[in-house]
Amino acid sequence: MKRILDGMQKTMMAVKPPRYTALEGLHQAETASPFKILIGTVLSARTKDENTTKAVTGLFKVYNTPQKLAKAKVKDIEKIIKSVGFYHVKSRRIIEVANIILTKYHGKVPADIDKLV
Repeated sequence: MKRILDGMQKTMMAVKPPRYTALEGLHQAETASPFKILIGTVLSARTKDENTTKAVTGLFKVYNTPQKLAKAKVKDIEKIIKSVGFYHVKSRRIIEVANIILTKYHGKVPADIDKLV
């Protein structure tokens, strides 16, 4: 069975290699944190990977903690993440997410996905 699965995986990789995504890059980055990955996930919805990468990089140059992001002004966030789709809505949402992480989870993103949903 393992041989069959290995063969299938090789065939799939040869036909269509895996795509490198913006969030995969964030996962692999030395500076990755659960908070950055969470915010990156929000920004990535309905957005090209290149635009997500640009927005995440710009955002975390200025607002690299939940505390800083929670205090940010919507207009300032909008300017930074303008390259992503629905940036007006997403700017409000990521500030809201930062506030929830601070108040409900004491600044730490919970490991249990059910708590996030």
